[in-house]
Amino acid sequence: MVVRSVDSSSSHDYDDALSKCILFFEGQRSGKLPSSQRMTWRKDSALRDGFDIGIKPT
Repeated sequence: MVVRSVDSSSSHDYDDALSKCILFFEGQRSGKLPSSQRMTWRKDSALRDGFDIGIKPT
């Protein structure tokens, strides 16, 4: 068993790090994107991948 103490005076901002991490992953999505997409420059993509060889993406 490993026991770790957490220093409450740490300068790490975990809320900010988590928020940025989630925003990064939202930016990596493809397909039909929801209207709530926060990355306004990112649009639907890869909607017809495979159609040229008869495969429909699911």
